[in-house]
Amino acid sequence: MSRTIIAVPSTTPGGLADARSAHFGQADGFTVVTLEDGTVAESRFLANDGHAQGGCLSPVALLVGAGAGAIIVSGIGGRPLAGFMDAGVSVYQDIASATVGESVAAFVAGTLPEFGPVSSCGCGGHDHDHHGHTH
Repeated sequence: MSRTIIAVPSTTPGGLADARSAHFGQADGFTVVTLEDGTVAESRFLANDGHAQGGCLSPVALLVGAGAGAIIVSGIGGRPLAGFMDAGVSVYQDIASATVGESVAAFVAGTLPEFGPVSSCGCGGHDHDHHGHTH
């Protein structure tokens, strides 16, 4: 049996029908989905403590600790992307799906591109409102 744990930035309270959050670091939290042979076996919500401790890498530590092997985001900064890559967590981009469930279905279907170092927003900072783009 194949088992994969993926995380999707989402709004409170989480769940497959919940809206995806457009910005990784400012998400309310993460819906963590366990897939068994490509089928959802479980989902749970982990609150994002943001930059409280550990800066940009705090959410990375949270999700690595939860056993995530992959994360699906719209966009992500360079530091957390590098943190996930260093931890062996695959980062996939989904800019089309509105809900966590749609992102999970796209992941299972294999239609999401995987981020590389040049795919991040490259901002390096936390104030994205002045860059003319959203995540």
